[in-house]
Amino acid sequence: MAEKFRVLVAPLDWGLGHASRCVPIIRELLNQGFEPILGGTKESLYLLGQDFPELKQVKLPAYKIGYTEGEKLLIGLIIQAPRVLGVRYFEKWVLFQLQKKWKFDAIISDNRYGVFLSKVPSFFVCHQLTLRSEETPTWLLKAANRKNRKMIQKFDECWVPDYEGDNNLAGDLSKGNLNIPIRYLGALSRFQPLKPCENQTKEKIDILIVLSGPEPQRSILEASLIEQIPNIDRHFTLIQGKPGEVEEHSEANYRIVPFMNSRELQHAFQEASCVISRSGYSSLMDYEALGISRLILLPTPGQPEQEYLGEIWKEKQKAIVQPQKELDLKQALEAVEDLKKTSATFISGEGLSKGVAALKKRLHSLKK
Repeated sequence: MAEKFRVLVAPLDWGLGHASRCVPIIRELLNQGFEPILGGTKESLYLLGQDFPELKQVKLPAYKIGYTEGEKLLIGLIIQAPRVLGVRYFEKWVLFQLQKKWKFDAIISDNRYGVFLSKVPSFFVCHQLTLRSEETPTWLLKAANRKNRKMIQKFDECWVPDYEGDNNLAGDLSKGNLNIPIRYLGALSRFQPLKPCENQTKEKIDILIVLSGPEPQRSILEASLIEQIPNIDRHFTLIQGKPGEVEEHSEANYRIVPFMNSRELQHAFQEASCVISRSGYSSLMDYEALGISRLILLPTPGQPEQEYLGEIWKEKQKAIVQPQKELDLKQALEAVEDLKKTSATFISGEGLSKGVAALKKRLHSLKK
């Protein structure tokens, strides 16, 4: 019987995007005969457990990165650096203890900079090889990029969930140079094509709102949307992005759902006439895969990555983009009707498949 290599897959606990884009990675590991072990926090493990209830789970420390309204992300990270550094050291200690018990053959870390071991092949999943921020001083941005590269280069290889070259999805973010191999996996989406009979939900969905990201900004946006929704003659379904919660709430023209698993969410996306969400990269890969044509993006304030990605989608006429503080839901819903129709993008998974195959070959060679 062929040996099953044990791989720890560990996404960062910043919203649910890092966990959701690990779903296709885990699927491919299973397809090629690996034994994935899921590592993360309560929220990320809940999401992954919906798709992989049979897989073993291990707890990792929560970073709980957040920032206040109006605070710039990079400045906020600098302020929180001592606590984040402390979590990284604790994370490393926890990893050593887990390794004693589970004896991982390899590690795949999605933006968890401390989840690597020097004697275990460790791979870092990241779409930001180059950090961007228009409002950050040049010297500080250069220092942040140097630090980012230095931390990534502690891993054996960097896996980028994007296409190589100018025809990519993340623009300049996913371009850069490292002193370790860079492997472009192509776009990653947890959603798979549905059979026609599966494409149905309990009720027809008109406007679908998907919330995500760190607090308090998630709750600030939710409150702003709920304030404007009653004044619009449309029906809204708002998904709060709260894993583990089940109590729904309904009003005259909107319904609040705490969480949907991958299958439920894909049904909702495919039935909705319009989608409203943050411009997080994992979400945008999903929308690309599903061919979402009516899309309104509300970048998280102070997150230059989301602001930059929003501008890319706006320039390509793939979405209507509004700053959160200038949210005008009625105007956005009128403008979104002028966007061109798009179709689903076939994501072959060839880059990911080759990456996992190369990992298997490497592990076999180490066993000899």
